[in-house]
Amino acid sequence: MGTTKVRAALPKAVIALVMAFASVAGLSACTSPSLWFKSDDQKIETILNSKSFKDKLASANKRYQNRITMSLSHEGKTIIYTLKLKNQGATDEQIKEALEPQLSTLWDSMQSSATEVIDECRKTAGVNGVKFRVDLFAEHGLKIGSKTYDR
Repeated sequence: MGTTKVRAALPKAVIALVMAFASVAGLSACTSPSLWFKSDDQKIETILNSKSFKDKLASANKRYQNRITMSLSHEGKTIIYTLKLKNQGATDEQIKEALEPQLSTLWDSMQSSATEVIDECRKTAGVNGVKFRVDLFAEHGLKIGSKTYDR
């Protein structure tokens, strides 16, 4: 697949990325009393492992399975949202070359959802200082970009 075809298909991939991100980021954190006496790290772990969070992520993965695979994890107070694009006939390098000029637009479009997740952790679970990192990869592992959001 030539770079021109990759660029032509890109707006759909970028829209799918933003929609997938918004569908996962729009979740409410759990407010269970079981969180009250846990460390910040344990609270984040509990939120990410909650049934509602897992169900929403599974639903988004199913909906966008032909374009993207998504996963959530965390390192300390940094929540990591990993997006792995399906190449659909292009090479990792072609995908990266086609997406790089649009990354700043992609990161800007994710800002409000990332801020919402950070605020939700602070307000609902009482965890301050949370950061939200988005890692974007091509299908075979080539890193296209990464952006960390904080307050």
